[in-house]
Amino acid sequence: MKLSAGERFRLPDEQKLWRVLSGKVEVYAVTRKNTSFRQMFLTEVAEGEAAFPPCDEFNQIDMLLYATEDTEVEEVPFEKMAAAELVPLMRKWFASLMFLPWVRLMAD
Repeated sequence: MKLSAGERFRLPDEQKLWRVLSGKVEVYAVTRKNTSFRQMFLTEVAEGEAAFPPCDEFNQIDMLLYATEDTEVEEVPFEKMAAAELVPLMRKWFASLMFLPWVRLMAD
C-alpha cells in the first residue's frame, strides 16, 4: 500500500503488523469513536521497521500511521512470519516506545 506524504492510515487489524518498505511514518495512538478525539505521538518507523497494532483489551485505542514522506507499507499477518524475523522487529518497536517518559514510568 502506498501512502503519500501527509496521508494518514488507521491500522485496521489487530492480528497484523505493518512493515515499512520505503519511506517513513509517525505512529500515533488515537481514541476510538469517542466524544472527544485524542491522539498521542508514539514513535517513528523507518524503512525495514514495523508498526504493531495496539494491545487494547478495552477496544478504545487504534494505531494511526502518518506518512512524513511518500511511503510504501505492507500488512503482514503474525502467523506468516517466522520468529527469527518477528523478534528483531518487536525488539525495535518496544525499544522505541521506551523513549516515552510515561511508558518508562509505568515500566518501573
